Amino acid sequence: MLHFFTEPSFDTLAVVVSLVLLSLLFQNAWCRYLCPYGALLGLVSFFSPLKIRRRVSECTGCKRCSQACPAQLPVADKKVIRSPECSGCMSCVEACGHRALHMAPPLAVECPRWVFPALALGLYTAGVALGMATGHWDTSLTYNDYMQLIPRINSLGF
Repeated sequence: MLHFFTEPSFDTLAVVVSLVLLSLLFQNAWCRYLCPYGALLGLVSFFSPLKIRRRVSECTGCKRCSQACPAQLPVADKKVIRSPECSGCMSCVEACGHRALHMAPPLAVECPRWVFPALALGLYTAGVALGMATGHWDTSLTYNDYMQLIPRINSLGF
């Protein structure tokens, strides 16, 4: 990855120019269509029990929620957002002046806005704690190992 930016080849420049052009045509092109981490988040989002839900009775059809969505999802046209592109950022909920949108599990009461980020942070913390408790968190390489390997990076075949 270091050489990708320090010694750019024709392929490097082609990739960067392609990404810039795609970003001009599609908002967040890398994140929405090409990023493997984005794909993983999309899978997790798809199976999440917490979804953005719209109370049809309280919605006035102003479409401010759809305009505020960074993923350009048609929030105003759906009762429940079931898209892998929805990251749960709550921008649509914030934009709704009529409180017609909320984040909630199915068949349950509305969750306060802090619940979704608290759950995400809790899952992350639990994963880190599990990794540390089982001994899978630390690397076997020491700082001195890195100090010896970094100057020899060109001879290692990277």
